[in-house]
Amino acid sequence: VSEGFSKYNGSNSRMSFLKEHMRELAGDRSFKNLGDHMASERRNLNETADYLQIALRNSNYGRAAASMALEESVKMILSRPEADPAVWNYAFSLLTSEDVVHKSRMRALSELIILFDRTKVPLLWDKAKQQLKDYCLSTLSDPRINSVKWGDIDKEAVSNFIAWLSEEDLALFFELIITDDPHERKDFWMQYLRSIVRSRVIVSEDDYLRHSRKLAGLQEKGRSFASGSGNVASAFILDFGKHVVVEFSLSGNACFVYESKVFAKIMPQFYAGRVYLPALKEPNLASHRQVHSPNWYESL
Repeated sequence: VSEGFSKYNGSNSRMSFLKEHMRELAGDRSFKNLGDHMASERRNLNETADYLQIALRNSNYGRAAASMALEESVKMILSRPEADPAVWNYAFSLLTSEDVVHKSRMRALSELIILFDRTKVPLLWDKAKQQLKDYCLSTLSDPRINSVKWGDIDKEAVSNFIAWLSEEDLALFFELIITDDPHERKDFWMQYLRSIVRSRVIVSEDDYLRHSRKLAGLQEKGRSFASGSGNVASAFILDFGKHVVVEFSLSGNACFVYESKVFAKIMPQFYAGRVYLPALKEPNLASHRQVHSPNWYESL
């Protein structure tokens, strides 16, 4: 077919059009060429099908081409992190469409998460990172709770994403729940984001009533926290692997450090939906109890 079209010199406009685009329609690499064409023109599969007047929708060939277009647009972003926002918008539209195959989507997610974690370009990537985060949580859920859905994502990307969620947990606890942080606890714990294996915010009944609208909005976006009972102070749990740290929202409460195996007995289900807050204060079981005095972090 390709050879036949290459020899065509007639006046039929449709035949001439197909001849011009034959490298995207026939041959072993044609779907890759079509994907490159889609990316360069920033057309989605429907727009490409209309342009070529060929039935690409719901076809394996169309999905293969759209997957190649996604991979090519991600390459554009990786090669030029400061690129036009339109490139990101196009890549994200493909990423979230049903036109690309699962393997390409997972590879693109991995590469973009790693890129956004390394790149410090304001405005564009802040918005893009938030879009990516919301999409992952809505489709793959929280990797700390449901790791199975993240099985095809690169391990480095999963680790980076968990660090993003821990950062959100810190912000939720120290910016929304706590109104005053005289001992600069947030700044201290922010230094150790990459060492946190997992984290959990336990919101007290009083704090939930105060911030119910914002907390409900976070839940709708896939964010996770537990409801606390039995205490007026909310708690923030930081799991560092060998040790678990528990901070409380109200001043006057000490910071408790437990060995992981000990804390597992105190709170067997780390992601339980409801937690009895007084159980998190066990001075006899804690390996360290830190009062928030001036320069409190030095002994910790």
